[in-house]
Amino acid sequence: MSHCELIIKTSWHAHGLRVSAKGLAADDLDGPSLLDSFMMGPEAVRKYAGVGPIHTDNRPKLEFFRGADLVGTTTQNVKGMAEYRERVLPYLTNYGATLAEKRDIRERLDTYFRATQKLIRGQIAYASGQYQNAAALMSDAVVLNPVDETIRYNFGVVAGLIREGEQEELQQIEKQVQQTMAQNPDDTQGHLHLATLYEMQGELGKATRELEELLRRDPKRFEVYLLLGPLYERQDRYKDALRTYERLEQQETTMQLPAPIFAAMAQLHLQLENVKEAERYGKKGIAADVNSWRSHYILGNVYATMNQPQKQIEYYGNALRALDEIVRVSADSSDLLSVREQIQNELEQLRK
Repeated sequence: MSHCELIIKTSWHAHGLRVSAKGLAADDLDGPSLLDSFMMGPEAVRKYAGVGPIHTDNRPKLEFFRGADLVGTTTQNVKGMAEYRERVLPYLTNYGATLAEKRDIRERLDTYFRATQKLIRGQIAYASGQYQNAAALMSDAVVLNPVDETIRYNFGVVAGLIREGEQEELQQIEKQVQQTMAQNPDDTQGHLHLATLYEMQGELGKATRELEELLRRDPKRFEVYLLLGPLYERQDRYKDALRTYERLEQQETTMQLPAPIFAAMAQLHLQLENVKEAERYGKKGIAADVNSWRSHYILGNVYATMNQPQKQIEYYGNALRALDEIVRVSADSSDLLSVREQIQNELEQLRK
């Protein structure tokens, strides 16, 4: 597959996911998000490019450094590509071991695709300076797929631009959502809309209450737990955050949770001084993904608390090796390199 056939979802920042007091975030694209980065296949690329010449590496200054007359063409470029965007599913083979797994993958990829379509339209509006429209589109994208960190970050950027002086308008939107919910009490998505609006306004308590109500009505909404846990952590409500992840663990009886969630639970147990539980969940994170640098690092901190320096050194070393592998294949490794430097410095201090 050429670089013309796979275009990573655009974001103004690839921010890092760290398991810390700030909670569960994302440092790189997860599997579905990476697949959703697919833009177009070979035939669509040919149609999009038309008779135009394709960039090569032969004359980089001439071919990649555009002239002044091409500056400011972002909107036009994104619009042009968006028309040709395709779903990745027809290009996939050997996905899912069972029919149920195949169906689950198809449904998840469909959710990602539809949400990213909204994101792209929002980015076009943003590039055109239509910030309110961009925020509305990206809010819809968050509601469609709240676990996609790329979408959530883009929404946060736009929301930050309009937050000051726009409280009245946000409150108007809040009233409209509440009126819609009053007319259709069974529509649980309204709670997600309200939670997003409250988070934009910094009213995290109200946002958590809306997400709790959504889960009360529909406790199997996997993605909502992943929003609620970090919201509690941002309020320093660590017991509530841990309880949220534990509820998710109880719901997911047929599938293993991903390593970052176990790592988050381990970190919370450590903060709450439940050292043995922190050790147990750190090991669960490694069992889910042997290359989970967060789980290795947190286990190192657990063994520091247990006064077992040799194990601390061992797991810090494991974390560094896992980070090296991730950095090697990462498109933007600046945040990861910063984390690596921190762990390396701690390890060197231990060895003195």
